[in-house]
Amino acid sequence: MASRLSDKSLNSFYYLLSDGKTSLNIWSTQIIKLALRCIPPAYEEAPILLAVDDTLVEKEGTEFAHGGKLFEHSGYSQPKGNSAASQNKKGRFIYGHCFVTLIMLIPAMTITGLKYVPVVVAQRMWTGKVSKLVMAREMVLLARKIVGEHRQLMLLCDSWYPKGGVAGLARLQHLDIICNARSDSAMFEMPIPKEKTGPWCPKKYGKQIKADDFELVPVPGTDYHVGVRTVQARISVTSRLPPL
Repeated sequence: MASRLSDKSLNSFYYLLSDGKTSLNIWSTQIIKLALRCIPPAYEEAPILLAVDDTLVEKEGTEFAHGGKLFEHSGYSQPKGNSAASQNKKGRFIYGHCFVTLIMLIPAMTITGLKYVPVVVAQRMWTGKVSKLVMAREMVLLARKIVGEHRQLMLLCDSWYPKGGVAGLARLQHLDIICNARSDSAMFEMPIPKEKTGPWCPKKYGKQIKADDFELVPVPGTDYHVGVRTVQARISVTSRLPPL
């Protein structure tokens, strides 16, 4: 009986996250305001980081509202092992829920000193009715409205999210996007401007470059290598979304 009651309670919570009549923006607003109060006065002008990603929750039963078959791809890029382990590392299908989660990382004083502390400020259940990009975009705009349009925000995401309405957020002032890029992403050098001497169509893209064309330098004390280069990339920004 206790297990069944627990399932019903969770089912009600999931229903609230998907079709509830209470606006989740009310909850998110209060959480963001509480998080901002934790920022030390000396760092009130420091940049705030936002991270958006999917969160998959596997379920053992099938009686949960809006549950579905989802592909868990974590570990997909790990090296292959034996047959059984290889299948597991490539990913697997699970039954459960998918949430679009927005995390705000704020500068806060901890026991070990000043650190950027992650706080889950918004979460939306994906039911297939609304695109994940639309959900992510709305949550970021809500956070920006509460934090203030003149505060520097850095949006962090993987290679799936920087497109459509999310990529369009880069047009906003004081909001930059740092994201992963696929190894086969189409990147180009900046076109060289030329003086117009007659009828001609200026090039929109320069020479195509690959990830291997970046000059990487090691980061002291880590295993990372970094490289910086100004490029053009083909990222789709749909115009069918509401104006920013």
